[in-house]
Amino acid sequence: MNPIHLALLNLRRHPGNTLIGLLAIGLAVGIGGLLLRLHHVGADRFGNMVRSGDAIVGAKSGELDILLNAMNLEGDYPDFFTSRLYWSLQNRHRLEFMENPDYVTGLVPIVYCAKYRGARVIGTNDDFLRQPGLAVSFDQGAWVGQDRNIVLGANVARQHNLRVGDKISVDPWTGSAPGASSIFTYEFTVSGILQPLDNRWDGALFIGMAQARTILERSHVAINSPWGSDVLHYVIVHLKPGGYPGLRNLINQMTITQAVSVPQAMDELQRLTGGSRTLALAAMFLALILGSLCVAGLFGGRFEVLSGELAILRALGYSRGETSARLLWEAILLGGAACLLGAVLDFSFFGLFQQWMTANLSGPAIPYIPAWRSYPVWLLAMGATVISASLPLYRLYRQDAHNTLRRSS
Repeated sequence: MNPIHLALLNLRRHPGNTLIGLLAIGLAVGIGGLLLRLHHVGADRFGNMVRSGDAIVGAKSGELDILLNAMNLEGDYPDFFTSRLYWSLQNRHRLEFMENPDYVTGLVPIVYCAKYRGARVIGTNDDFLRQPGLAVSFDQGAWVGQDRNIVLGANVARQHNLRVGDKISVDPWTGSAPGASSIFTYEFTVSGILQPLDNRWDGALFIGMAQARTILERSHVAINSPWGSDVLHYVIVHLKPGGYPGLRNLINQMTITQAVSVPQAMDELQRLTGGSRTLALAAMFLALILGSLCVAGLFGGRFEVLSGELAILRALGYSRGETSARLLWEAILLGGAACLLGAVLDFSFFGLFQQWMTANLSGPAIPYIPAWRSYPVWLLAMGATVISASLPLYRLYRQDAHNTLRRSS
């Protein structure tokens, strides 16, 4: 009789112990898989954040709110401010009250005005193409050259199978205030498709500032804003080294807007999210360790009961290797079944966690993490289960079969 068959028979002969071990490892694998995928969610959520500019100017809000909405396209419709601030910074040599009028090296205006199948449409200008440290180029076509032209991010073009010359309709997106909804849709012709940027802008669309104002003029923004449709949400600012303090003093003290240092805000985001991801990994390992200790206790206890049976097998001519193979196959079969149970639990409940985490977020902030990415947990669980059989194996190799049989007779 081969070791696999003997292992199966022994597992079936002790259903209680087998079930306890199965549940212990299965629950550990399920919880560990969920925690590992949540760790990946935290990493992937911010992994494609736009990394451009040294500072962001936006309506007064939390620094992380501004960073995430501007660079991660995440969150509710933001407050706006007059675009005159942008033009003042653009013509900074005329501002005598600025301490150092030359610390700004580049500006990119940003205004959200519409959505295309959930993707944000961003109003900006051709300064978007000339951002230091960010290579923006075209896979097809060119920048918006006339009215009703639109440029697509690489992911938008790929997901919706769009090409230059195609016509698309976008829906206005101007917040949730009274009058924000609109019966109008706006048709644009695709003039260009960007090369992949490997950031959130791959999932966005871009139009000129004039077209963005046209959409805003027919919305509540022009009615409720003291500046009409002449507004912006953010300005991405490129600075010379050491230029941020001057910009911060100018913006925070002399305007109704707020300047946020991109490097500092990203460090703060990493500090806040890195701790939670580390905690998730620690909890995952703790769950696996507890499950493994439970199985180790079961195998150790079963050795006491089965010591006589193992001695008989040795007396019948089974070698230590053959007997050891039986114990190892018991661990492998038990671990494999437990991993399957844990994977089913992981797959079944992760969707609920995903829905709970995205309940208060808008935008492509939470990616779906496939179940196969829990495979490190499965490998660790299998290894831990096999190692748990090391205690009876160690005692088996020290066992004197004849003395054991004499004591049991």
